[in-house]
Amino acid sequence: MNVDRNICVNTLTKEEAWVLFKRIVGDEKLANDSSLEKIAKEVTEECGGLPLIIQAVGNALKNKKIDIWEAALDRLRKHAPLEIAPEIRKAFTHLKLSYDLLDSKAKLCFLLCSLFKEDEILDTLRLAEYAVGLQIFDNLDSINDAEKRVRMAVDTLTSSSLLLPEPGDKVKMHDVVRDVALLITSSSEGEEKEKFLVEAGKCMTEWQPRNRTSESYTKISLMDNRIEKLPHHQLHFPLLDTFLIRRNYLSVIPDEFFRGMKEVKVLDLSFNKITSLPQSLKLLTKLITLDLSFNIYLNEISILGELKDLEILKVRATGIKVIPEEIGELTNLRLLDAGECDDLSHVAPGVISKLTWLEELYFGTVYKNAVSHLGLVEISKFETFRALHLKMDSDDCHLFPEGTYFETLQEFFFQFIQRNIDLERIFSKFLNQRINIDMERSKSYLKRRLYISDSNFPFKMPIKKLFQVSDGIKLNVIKDLDNIIPDLYGESVDELKSIELVCCDNVSCLVKTTDEVATQRKTKKKFFSQVEQIHLSDLDKLKLLFDCSLQYISLRNLQVIKISRCSYLLSLFPLSVAQGLSNLRSISIWWCDSLMVVISGRDERTTGGDMIEETEDSETEVGIHDDANIEFPRLTHIDLIDLPRLKTFYSGDSTIKYPSLEFIQVKNCPSMKRWGDGVHEMPDHNFCDEWNLNLFH
Repeated sequence: MNVDRNICVNTLTKEEAWVLFKRIVGDEKLANDSSLEKIAKEVTEECGGLPLIIQAVGNALKNKKIDIWEAALDRLRKHAPLEIAPEIRKAFTHLKLSYDLLDSKAKLCFLLCSLFKEDEILDTLRLAEYAVGLQIFDNLDSINDAEKRVRMAVDTLTSSSLLLPEPGDKVKMHDVVRDVALLITSSSEGEEKEKFLVEAGKCMTEWQPRNRTSESYTKISLMDNRIEKLPHHQLHFPLLDTFLIRRNYLSVIPDEFFRGMKEVKVLDLSFNKITSLPQSLKLLTKLITLDLSFNIYLNEISILGELKDLEILKVRATGIKVIPEEIGELTNLRLLDAGECDDLSHVAPGVISKLTWLEELYFGTVYKNAVSHLGLVEISKFETFRALHLKMDSDDCHLFPEGTYFETLQEFFFQFIQRNIDLERIFSKFLNQRINIDMERSKSYLKRRLYISDSNFPFKMPIKKLFQVSDGIKLNVIKDLDNIIPDLYGESVDELKSIELVCCDNVSCLVKTTDEVATQRKTKKKFFSQVEQIHLSDLDKLKLLFDCSLQYISLRNLQVIKISRCSYLLSLFPLSVAQGLSNLRSISIWWCDSLMVVISGRDERTTGGDMIEETEDSETEVGIHDDANIEFPRLTHIDLIDLPRLKTFYSGDSTIKYPSLEFIQVKNCPSMKRWGDGVHEMPDHNFCDEWNLNLFH
C-alpha cells in the first residue's frame, strides 16, 4: 500500500481462537460432548489463529458427525502442496476442506465465482445465466427456477464463509478464497475434472494462448482487460465449455476464431465494441447462453438463427435495427433480452410468437409502433411465459391488449416514455463510450412495476388496469394528475408497495376523498397499508399527504420516506398516522421551503385550502393508544436538510421513543431551535455537527 510505516496485525492467540471457534460451532454443543470438544480444540489449533480460516472451518463442521470431524482433522494436519504460494499455503488446506464438504451444485457455483476479477461484486442473476448454459441443474423448470437454485447454493457458500454477502442479491469472494478456488482448478490438487484459465482484471492488451496447453481447459475468463484483438489463427480448445471476454476493447473477431471450440455452451462477449459477428460463430451449435449486450455498434444478428440450442440470448443496448425473422428459428429460447436498443425500429412479423418456450422478454426502444409486431396477445398464451419488461413510446399505449392479460404475469416492468430519439441515441452512445456503466437486466423485490414519464397520459383502460395490479409506480412529469386516490385507483390499492412521484405539477396530495365518498366505500380496507416506500420530489402544489378522514389511512408497512423540493408542503405526518409507523426506518426531507413540522401534534386535513382539526370521534388504527404516545421501534436515520421554516420535529407534548435511532442530521434549518416539546427518548446518536446538540437541551 506504500504506507510510511508497516503495522503488524497478529493472528489470534490460542485462547482467542478457541473463543471464536466455540461461538461459531456453539458452546453448548461442545460442552455436552467431551470427545468432540477435544477434537474441536485440535482443529482450532490447526487453523493457525486466522479468523477467516476459523470461520470457514467452523461453519463447515458445526452440523457434522464426529467421524467427519476426525477425518477433517486428519486432512488439516497434512501439508498443502509445496508449489502453492507461502502466504496461502495454510489457507489452501483449510478452505479446501470447506470446499470438499459442499454438495456438487454448490461446488460448481463456487468455482464459477473465481472466473471474475478480484474483488468483483457478483450478481446472482449472472451466475444463474451461466449455470443454465452449463446445465448445472437437473430437471430445470425455468430461468426463475435456476435463479432460486443458485441463491440456495450461494446461501450455502455464504453460511460456510466461502462467499461474502453484499446488498442487493449480490456476493463477493475474498481474495484468499479466490486464490484457493483458482488453485483447485489449475493444479493437480484433488480429482476435479475442471481446469480453468483465468486472466480476469489483469490489464492485458492482447491474448496469445499456447496451443500445447490449450487442450485441457474447460473454462477461460479474460474479463475486464484491455484486449483489442484476438489471434487470427485457429485455436484448439476441444474441452472448452465457457469463454468469457466481457468488458474489453474488441471491435473485430476473426472469422475463424471459434472454429476450434465447438463444445462451448456459455459465451459472454458483452461490453465490447464489436461491429459484426464472425462466421465461425454459427459452428457453436451447442451454445446455450450468449451475451452480446452493450456492443453498441453491432447492428446485424441474423447469423444467430443457426444456434438452435440457445436458451438465453442477450442483445441489450446493441445497435440492432431489426429483430430478424431468423430469430424465430431459436425455438428453445427461454430468455430474450433486447432492452435499451434505441435503434430498434422493427420486429419481423411472427418472430416472437414462434418462440413458444419463451419465459422472459425484455424489449425497449424509442421508436413508435416498434412493439406492434411483438404479438403481446400471442405471447400471453405461452404456458411458460412469466416476465415481460417493456419500454416504449407512451403514444403506443393503444397497442396493449384488453382484458386480464397482465394479471397472469408473475413479473413485469412497463415504461411509457416520450423521448427525443436523436438526442437519446447520441447520449446513449456517448455514455457507453465514455463510461462502462452496467445497466443490465436486473431484478427488484417489486415484481410488477409501472413507470410513466413526460406525458399527458390517458389514464384509461387497459393502462389504468396496470395501476391496480402494480406493486410499484413511478410517475414523472405527468400534467393531469392531482392525486393517487381516486385519480388512479378505485377502492383498493392492496398491491402497491412503492410510490414515486417526480415533477407532477398538479399533485396536491396522495389521497383526496370527501366524507360522503368515504362512507360509500364498499370495503373497510385502509389505503396504503402495504406501502413500503414513498418518494416525492418537485411537487409544487403538494401541501399535505392526505386530504381525507385519517381513519382510512394506514402506513403500518412504510419503511422509507423521502421528500425533496416540495415548496408548499406544511407538515408530513398527522398524529394518528405517525402512531402507526411501526416499521419506519428512514426519514429524509430536503429543500421544502414551507415545511414547519414533521409530525403534527394533532390530526389535520384541508378544506378549501384551510387546515382543520379532525373530529374527536374519528376512528383510529388498531393498537393506537389514547394517550397519543408514539414509538418508532425501527427508525434508524433522520435527515432534515435546507428547511428554512422548520420549527420542530414534533409539535405535540407527548412522549416519542426512538430505541433504534443511529443517526440524525439537521442542516440549514435556521428556524429550528429545539427538537420538540414533550419527552424524546433516544439512544446515543451520531450528530452531523455540534450545533445539533443544542436541539436537545
